[in-house]
Amino acid sequence: MRKIPRPRLVIGIVIGLIVIGAMILIPRPNAAPTTVPTSAADAANPAPMDAAPALGPETAPVTIIEYADFGCPACWAWHQSGALEQLRAKYGDQIRFVWRDFPVITLLSPKAAEAGQCAHEQGKFWEFHDLVYELDGAIAADNVKGYAAEIGLDWKSLPVNAPGIRTKIANQ
Repeated sequence: MRKIPRPRLVIGIVIGLIVIGAMILIPRPNAAPTTVPTSAADAANPAPMDAAPALGPETAPVTIIEYADFGCPACWAWHQSGALEQLRAKYGDQIRFVWRDFPVITLLSPKAAEAGQCAHEQGKFWEFHDLVYELDGAIAADNVKGYAAEIGLDWKSLPVNAPGIRTKIANQ
């Protein structure tokens, strides 16, 4: 294998970075601006922001969207670090925090996401969320039933009997 002289390699890397930087920074004349959909669900926007569990006012100038999994160790660590509470304490109504399900880490994750959405429909998503993460993401069926009982959810409306929940999660 032939070695590339060091100065040529450095020059090649610098030129490559300049080209990539120019592609990112130079505006494209016909590029359409992107926006975050916020209105009610329709065919073009099946997962609107106002239908997701959220903390903070809709009018906040900054919206943080977390795509998370109740079975994700990194998500547990982030929750247990207190970062969300610190952000809310420091910035108050200047931020809005929106939860989106991304249940891909474990085989139990989709059912836990369904239970979370059922809790959301009953106005208790954040209580469910906090219980799951306080117990390091224990999301087996018995755990989820226990969380539901502890926060007073109507068990009959949880995943087995919740039409549309899977579709709602899939569209996020």
